[in-house]
Amino acid sequence: MPDPGPGSALGDALRRFRPSRVLVYGDMILDDYLFGHADRLSPEKPVPVVRFAHRDLYLGGAGNVVRNLHALGCEPILVTIVGDGEAGNECRAQLAAAGLATDGLVEAEDWATPRKMRVHAGQHALVRIDFETERPEDRRLDAGLEDALSRLAPGCQGAIVSDYRKGAVTDAGMERLKSALGDAPVIVDPKGTMPDLYRAADYLLPNEVELADLLGGEWDDPGAERLLERLDLAALVLTRSERGVRIFGGKAPKDIPARAREVYDVTGAGDTFAAAFAAFLLSGESAETAAGLANLAAGIKVRKVGTATVTRAEMAEEIERAPAAANKRVDARSAAEIAAHRRARGETVVFTNGCFDLLHAGHIKYLQASRELGDCLIVGLNTDDSVARLKGPDRPILEENERAEILSALTCVDYVVTFDGDTPIELIDAIRPDVLTKGADYPRADVVGGDLVESYGGKVERIELVAGKSTSGIIERISEGREG
Repeated sequence: MPDPGPGSALGDALRRFRPSRVLVYGDMILDDYLFGHADRLSPEKPVPVVRFAHRDLYLGGAGNVVRNLHALGCEPILVTIVGDGEAGNECRAQLAAAGLATDGLVEAEDWATPRKMRVHAGQHALVRIDFETERPEDRRLDAGLEDALSRLAPGCQGAIVSDYRKGAVTDAGMERLKSALGDAPVIVDPKGTMPDLYRAADYLLPNEVELADLLGGEWDDPGAERLLERLDLAALVLTRSERGVRIFGGKAPKDIPARAREVYDVTGAGDTFAAAFAAFLLSGESAETAAGLANLAAGIKVRKVGTATVTRAEMAEEIERAPAAANKRVDARSAAEIAAHRRARGETVVFTNGCFDLLHAGHIKYLQASRELGDCLIVGLNTDDSVARLKGPDRPILEENERAEILSALTCVDYVVTFDGDTPIELIDAIRPDVLTKGADYPRADVVGGDLVESYGGKVERIELVAGKSTSGIIERISEGREG
C-alpha cells in the first residue's frame, strides 16, 4: 500500500488499521449489468438501440457491503435470505469463489433473490429493471435468521445492518443481533419510515432522502438531533452526496466536505460508505475519523461504473493526491500521535491555541512566528461553544468549520485540532509540545499549560503582537460604520 505520508491524519488512520470480524445482516440483491453501445434510435420507437457488449454480475445490497469489507481487509460474516433460482445460485457461487462464509445464508424455497438489471450504453445508464417479489411470510425463515445471528454474532467486533426493505431485517432479528453482540457496536444503513426498527443501533448512516423518510417529512438539523436522542445513538452520520457528510452526536453538527472529483455512477456508494465507516470505527478510530475515511472511499467509488469496491491502497493514493489543506484537520488522538511521530524523527513540535475569529494580519504574523520556532505547528482551535463562553453570546462571527478551513489554508499551519474546554490544558497534555507559544500580552504566569510544558523540558515562548490588530477592533469599526 502506498505510504500516504506523515502529513495526513487520514493517512495515519490507514496505517494503524486493524482488520475486524464484522457481521453483516441484511438483504441480498444481485446486481446485473448489461453493457453495450448505442449510436442510433430504433425505427420502431424513439428509443436507443443498444448493441450488447458484455454482462457483469455482482453481489449487491448486503452482499456489496460484504465485498467492500473484504476489499478493505476485514472478515465479513453474512446473515441473509437467499432464494432458489438463477439469482440465488449466482450469489452463492460468488461468495464461495471469494472464499467468504456461507453458513449464515438462510434458504427460501419458491422465492427468487431480488435482482436489479441495469442497461448501460457506454457510461450512460439507460434503464433499470427490478425483478423481485415480496418475501414469503414463513416463520421458518425468521427462525433461521435469528438462529444464524445467535451463532455467528459472538466473536464479531461489530455489525452492519444493510436494510433494503426486502424482508430480511425484522424487529426480532435486530433484538437477537444486539443480544448476541453484547457491547459491540451496531451500525445501520436504514430504509423506510419505521425508525423504531433501529432501536438496537449505535450508529445510523442515512442519506438525506432516508433521513426525511425516518422523520416523516423534510429533514433538518433539529429533526436529526431528535432522532439521535430517540434512538439513543452514539452518532447519526448523514451522507449528503456532493455536499459531503454531516455528523450529529457532539455539541454541534460537524461537516466533512465531499471528496469526489468526478461522478460516473453512485450505485453502491452507500454500501461502500457503510463498510468503510464500520471497518475504521471497529479499528479504533473516532466516528469523525471513520466518517472522513468512509467519505473518501465513497468518493473513489462514484468514479467507477457499476457495483464496485474500494481498497486501502486506493484510499492511500487518493490521500497522496489530495490538497494539503484537506488533510490538516485532525482530532485530539491523531494530533497526539502525529506529535509523537514527529518527535521520534527528531523534529520540534510547536503548539499554540486561540479562537482565530475573523483572521487578520496580526494572527498571520503570530502564527508565522510560532512556526519559525520548530518543524511542525499544531493549532488548537476553540469550538463555537467554547468561544461563546469566553467571548459572549454574539461570538464567534465565523463558525468553527470555517475558522478551521481558513487556518488549514495557511502554509505556516501544519495541523488544526478543535477543543471544547475553556482552556486547552488537556490537549497540551496529550500533544506534549516542545514549544508552547502565546501572545506577549499574557504574563508568563497566565499561560495555560506553561508549567506542564516546562516540567518535561519544553519551552514557553511569548510572541509580540502587531499593534492595533484585533478581532474586537474590526468588529467595533464595522459597528461604527453601520451607525454612521
